[in-house]
Amino acid sequence: MRKVKSKFSFCFLALTVIGVLNSCTKPRETVTPADDTADQTQVASDDARVNSELENVTVDANTALSASTLSSGRLSSLDSAGVINLPCDVTLDTTQYKSGIWTLTYSGSSCSGVYTRTGSITLQILGYAAPTNVRWKDAGAEILVTFNNYKVTNLSGLTFTYNGTHSITNVTGGLLKTLSSGTSIIHKITANMSVTFDNGKTKTWWVNRLKTWTYPGLGIYQISITGDSAIGGLSNYVTGGVTRAGNSFLVQIPVAMVSNSSCGWYKPTAGIRIVSGIARTLTETFGVTSSGVTYSGASLCGAYGYKFDWTNASGVSRQVVIGY
Repeated sequence: MRKVKSKFSFCFLALTVIGVLNSCTKPRETVTPADDTADQTQVASDDARVNSELENVTVDANTALSASTLSSGRLSSLDSAGVINLPCDVTLDTTQYKSGIWTLTYSGSSCSGVYTRTGSITLQILGYAAPTNVRWKDAGAEILVTFNNYKVTNLSGLTFTYNGTHSITNVTGGLLKTLSSGTSIIHKITANMSVTFDNGKTKTWWVNRLKTWTYPGLGIYQISITGDSAIGGLSNYVTGGVTRAGNSFLVQIPVAMVSNSSCGWYKPTAGIRIVSGIARTLTETFGVTSSGVTYSGASLCGAYGYKFDWTNASGVSRQVVIGY
């Protein structure tokens, strides 16, 4: 009996050791990082849409103030047709012009067929009254643009509601109405803004950029946007802030953003923006074909949209192309 017991104990011990060894050599499970395409697409589309709409507003502001002798300092009133060439959804209120204040109110009509706009923006020329008598054509003239629940709704029903202020300085002086081929006008734009999305989340950001206006001809105006901030020894930073997800971000423009009045200010024909500070740095390239290749055709407005590239947590390069 004693011998059998000893044999049983030895066998039990051997099996136990084998089990321990097997457990030690068991391969570890591989954890695959979650697909971040949806998150990156959200960041990129927010960045592109929010900034393209701001271009529309600053163009409206500049158009309104350039048109009338009251604000611009021009010798002749309005444009050649005797009217202010603003979009069909905008009404200009000049009742406070003696204080240097103009108000643009948006009716909600769809002029472009791409979006509708409501709310208002207030334009104030600083130093408009005597004794300084500043007018928008003057070099160094500055306007304060205040967004009052300015709301944009796109075709998909998504909304963006802007609040905050822009400061626009006419660095070189001059007016769009008198801009000719071979000349340019430079505006410096600084801002502290917030935008509320349809899900109630908010993005906040600052802006520091230069906008150069040129006139290629055939009634077409063109703008070129570059950053005007240096951070960490690097130049061309244009904006930064906090995304709707609560993440800090910075945006750099290594290649100027270019758009024009013919294609639409919200459809850049060229430019690169780099969004950093988020989980995965994004590179946005504008003016590409549907396959993500830089458009090089003959048509001025032939580009399909923009693309953004990043490297995910697995080290895999990813790309998404979005149409305008």
